[in-house]
Amino acid sequence: MALARGAALCVLPLMLLAFSPKEIVDDAYISYRHAWNLLHGHGLVYNAVERVEGFTNLLWTLISAIPLAVGIRVDLFCSILGGILAATAVLRSWRFLVKLRVPEYAAWGAALLVALFPGYYVNAVNGLEAGLFSLLLVETAGAVLTRRQPLVPALLGGLLFTTRPESAALLPLCVIFRFLVDRSQSDDMRWIKRDVLRMALGWGAIIGAVTAGRLLFYGHPLPNSVAAKAVNLTNVPELLWNARYGAIYLRGFFLTNPLLVVLSVLGLIATPRALWAWLGGLTAIGAALLILLQGGDWMLHFRLLTMYAPFMMFPAAAGLSFLGGRLQRMKANLRPVAGLAMAAAAGFGLFVGASQVYFFPNMQWELGQPAKAYEIIARALRGGLQQGDVVAGEGIGMLGIELPETYVHDFLGLTDEHLAHHGTLRDIYGRRDYVYTAREVRPAVYVVHSGFFHLSRFREGFEGDFNATYETYDVLRPQGATTHQMMVSLRSDVAERLRPLLGSLQPERATIPPP
Repeated sequence: MALARGAALCVLPLMLLAFSPKEIVDDAYISYRHAWNLLHGHGLVYNAVERVEGFTNLLWTLISAIPLAVGIRVDLFCSILGGILAATAVLRSWRFLVKLRVPEYAAWGAALLVALFPGYYVNAVNGLEAGLFSLLLVETAGAVLTRRQPLVPALLGGLLFTTRPESAALLPLCVIFRFLVDRSQSDDMRWIKRDVLRMALGWGAIIGAVTAGRLLFYGHPLPNSVAAKAVNLTNVPELLWNARYGAIYLRGFFLTNPLLVVLSVLGLIATPRALWAWLGGLTAIGAALLILLQGGDWMLHFRLLTMYAPFMMFPAAAGLSFLGGRLQRMKANLRPVAGLAMAAAAGFGLFVGASQVYFFPNMQWELGQPAKAYEIIARALRGGLQQGDVVAGEGIGMLGIELPETYVHDFLGLTDEHLAHHGTLRDIYGRRDYVYTAREVRPAVYVVHSGFFHLSRFREGFEGDFNATYETYDVLRPQGATTHQMMVSLRSDVAERLRPLLGSLQPERATIPPP
């Protein structure tokens, strides 16, 4: 029976993915370009001439170097690996619940809630680290709760930190729960303190070593991409704006899997002494509070929360266990009615979650590439770009991987040290300063996908006549489209060289209006 259930937890995600739109997000290629530079002797950097850590997923970026080194398509490799790791996280979470003696029906029900969660798996195959993070999170918590040798959760927690740095906040939480678990099993306080201390010191040593490495190589303790999105805690209007959009983000996640959220809340309320439920619940609550602070994220499927779904199985299983216990204590003649009511509620919850995702009528395994236009433009310009040319992009993932020898300026600050620490405008995309980019960087080429939105602000920040200095073209415009999307601006001194290369992109000359 256990083997059949484990197989089901692997087959169900494949069925969901077969009918769900799947795509590689542009940010994944930012990590891949860092890996490419590492393999070519430039270090783990985005632009070869400067040491900037433009990614948050150190371990995943190192893993992505493997397919690049052996000549395998990196985005496909990372997508498949991410899906495998995500499915493994659900399997391992289910097994930990069984080991913690959670009722079989509750453990299995919680596993099904995540196995039937399309957003979780679609997010896992987008080329980024979500699947790896989910698995390491479950393994770390499982090692803490099942009292494995203290260096095991320490190592797993350290790897979790190298996957996403905000997971360092789990260290004090896991220290507390390790102490509580040990205390429930032993009265030897000397042994308990030694066990907890060994775990904390091992975990902290890895965090310290990685942070010291960052300071030595990059000059900063945190990734540049984290600094670019960091919140100014003294800016009250920004905090209120973040809280508003963070609440919208949380609402969106709730609608994608209301059963998982409701059962998790019920589990925390109904089983206040279940340590395993509270560790999962408090971790999810911490992630939600961080979203309220930062305002959420721009990527689809609420990735900042969906990657916690396997760990949310813990409080959800507690909620299912509570409902199962109440059902068993009911009078025999009321059980069928209560069972039908619960089944109806479960069906409605699954329907609401499924309604948030578009499904194909037939199986489709193709990976979409929303940044395809950047690939086309980069390949068109590649032959004419020279050393010293700076290309500024709104999306720098695919653009950067297709132009590995070119300096690519990220005017949203993820890979630009000055903007990350001194940019004047901050949102969920990063931090920018239009005057700095327009006057100081003064790119030879701008490539954007938001029409005039950014270009008009570059015009405002430019010293001189932007339209006289840059030739701007609307390219790759879909037939019948009435709005501007992909735009390329060429500085006058490179226009003669690069303009002919845009011929195949159906260029239409455009004038940048004021903002």
